[in-house]
Amino acid sequence: MQANAWADQYTRTHSENFSVLSVLLPRGLAADFSAIYSFCRAADDLADETGNDEAARRKSLELLGDFRAKLRRAAEGDADEPLFVALAATMRKHRLPIQPFEDLIRAFEVDQVKTRHQTWDDVVEYSKGSANPVGRLVLMVCGYRPPEEDPRNAERWAMSDAICTALQLTNFWQDVRRDLEERDRVYLPLADSNISVEELRAWMNGPSSGEPAERYCAAIRELVRKTWLLFDQGRPLPSTLNTEIAPVIRLFQAGGEAILRKIERMEYATLWARPRIGKAGKGWLVVKEIVRSVAGVAGVSGSPVRTPVAASSGSDRSASEDRRVTIVGGGVAGIAAAVTLADRGVPVTLLEAKRRLGGRATSFVDQGTGETLDNCQHIALGCCTAYLSLCERLGATDLFDWHSEQYWIEAGGRESIIRPGIFPAPAHYTEAFLTAKFLSLADKLAIGRAMLSIRVADRSQHTHDTFGEYLRALNQTPRAIDRFWAPIVVSACNLSVDRVAASSALKVFQDGFLAGGRAGVIGVPKVPLVRLYDAAAEIIAASGGEVRLGVNVESLDERTVTVGGQELRAGAVICALPVEKAARVVAPECRDARFAAMNGAKFSPILGVHLEFDRAVLGRPHAVLVDRATQWLFRKDESGRRLHAVVSGADEWVELSEAQIVERVAEDVRACLPGAAGAAVTWSRAVKERRATFAATPEFERSRPTAVNADGRGVILAGDYTLTDWPATMEGATRSGVLAAELALKRLVGVKRGK
Repeated sequence: MQANAWADQYTRTHSENFSVLSVLLPRGLAADFSAIYSFCRAADDLADETGNDEAARRKSLELLGDFRAKLRRAAEGDADEPLFVALAATMRKHRLPIQPFEDLIRAFEVDQVKTRHQTWDDVVEYSKGSANPVGRLVLMVCGYRPPEEDPRNAERWAMSDAICTALQLTNFWQDVRRDLEERDRVYLPLADSNISVEELRAWMNGPSSGEPAERYCAAIRELVRKTWLLFDQGRPLPSTLNTEIAPVIRLFQAGGEAILRKIERMEYATLWARPRIGKAGKGWLVVKEIVRSVAGVAGVSGSPVRTPVAASSGSDRSASEDRRVTIVGGGVAGIAAAVTLADRGVPVTLLEAKRRLGGRATSFVDQGTGETLDNCQHIALGCCTAYLSLCERLGATDLFDWHSEQYWIEAGGRESIIRPGIFPAPAHYTEAFLTAKFLSLADKLAIGRAMLSIRVADRSQHTHDTFGEYLRALNQTPRAIDRFWAPIVVSACNLSVDRVAASSALKVFQDGFLAGGRAGVIGVPKVPLVRLYDAAAEIIAASGGEVRLGVNVESLDERTVTVGGQELRAGAVICALPVEKAARVVAPECRDARFAAMNGAKFSPILGVHLEFDRAVLGRPHAVLVDRATQWLFRKDESGRRLHAVVSGADEWVELSEAQIVERVAEDVRACLPGAAGAAVTWSRAVKERRATFAATPEFERSRPTAVNADGRGVILAGDYTLTDWPATMEGATRSGVLAAELALKRLVGVKRGK
């Protein structure tokens, strides 16, 4: 009780808004909100109170590190300071995970090392880390469990994230002057806004006129416009919440929107005066919410809303067959098509033979341990815009850890870090390559020359060549090929440089390496892959559709799918099966010229090897092993004992026993990681995917099937093997699914018109 009283007093002392907000807080939860606020405010103070020079920032990082240690001890029940005693009680009471609190600390740490932001995406990404965890904690305190526990809350999480990001951005546009003068931080996206810090300082000295002032106004108008879009995305949230918490959320929204409207009106004046709401304005917002609640127009009454998901048996009979689309295959392509159609109001029946969604990019339950393990570690890159948009729609963007660094480790443990530097694209990796230890000067010069050629290469002119032939024509050194080009290509395309089509490999470097610093950032899922798709069923159900798992399709044509001898008719059918299954299931009379290439498709295997050692072996989040058959390692726990190894293009491995595979991987780990010398493997599981991807050879690249025929007819195909201009990736699968959905929509219109 003493700790709760301390947190309450601390909150009221440090927040003028809390006394206003407390009028609407649900009874019994005020102390919990005080504990969470106290934590956030204390961490914020540690980030700012030491000053803004380099020494002060180092001190802040040290203090935040101590703060994190106290948090972790509190989460384990070992707390003695009032703040952490109160927080520990709230965490136990509401089963709050430690991750949101860790994310907040991490955001404050980022503030110590990154004081400038160049693009809108940079600012939004930072805002997600610094604001969204608070909204998620609020929802959990109010009884709404995270989507990984209750997938039906995925939409709420997404709306909460949109509101919190919008509120944080509004705060940034409100405090441009104060952030720069007091903290030497600028959250305006400088490059996108065409504004420099020097100009901001000059403009803040007094009213200006002419081009600089108008440039600032134009930038603020654009930022405000984008921020309104985020508020719009989150606006429905209160209507999905119980009547106790809905007014609180609406009050947060109303306050932020009121500030944003002031910024919109003030524009350039925000450099001299801070837009704010006075006590009278805040009081009026509270009164309006109280009146609204009494009038009974708040959210849904009672306990947290449980949005029903369509059952797996029985269709929505109110939707005619001609308006429905049947999608066969619940991998990434099928999910992308289904979600795209559902968002357009089209009822979808998604059929999947397995008992889970995700296709090859999914997880399974290990019978020995009961753990949910991924078949193979899949990652996203910043250039995978379609896939990341799908993840955002699924409410899964925050389920990734993002890294701008790649850690290349040689035998003996010597490490080189590849990351973007100070130079603009396409030269942003120059510093990293100049300092890379695993390449000689001759290698680096050769790679530099090749990158200049790759940047302007026309991929369509290189479908007959392998990438190995392309590299040798550019006089690449054998060492550069073996140590740099090959590891990247085999990881991205799942084929060796001497088998993969040059056009596919060129795509990897043009989009992933040369397009900009953000293009190459690596997103590693923090949860099993199957959890990324939790919200799909709810989105599909919201438009009158359904997901049926464990369904084996016997055949399909342009409008009919046969399951268990029964025909399911629809206005359009999308075949989103892997290439080899699609070639078998599509009815013989529908197998047009595209199927010749499909029948001739070759495949390339991948191994995903789970390992646990008897000690910590990997301190980095991931590693590229130089000159080893095991290309990538991913750390799967905090200690660095549990690893997930990936062997791509694993033709020489698939006939080995599990014990042999584990031993080979362990040898590579011990060779490159000094901490693994003498370490014993205490647990392992090797997963072979013999047909992990299609083989993007020159022969297949020249004849990759299109989604439909040139005349728009034929079965609609979706899958990474179709003509997407991408290698066999989740990005390619997503793009194919979106395209298939658009083609299905056109067919629905044609069916309606009787064509």
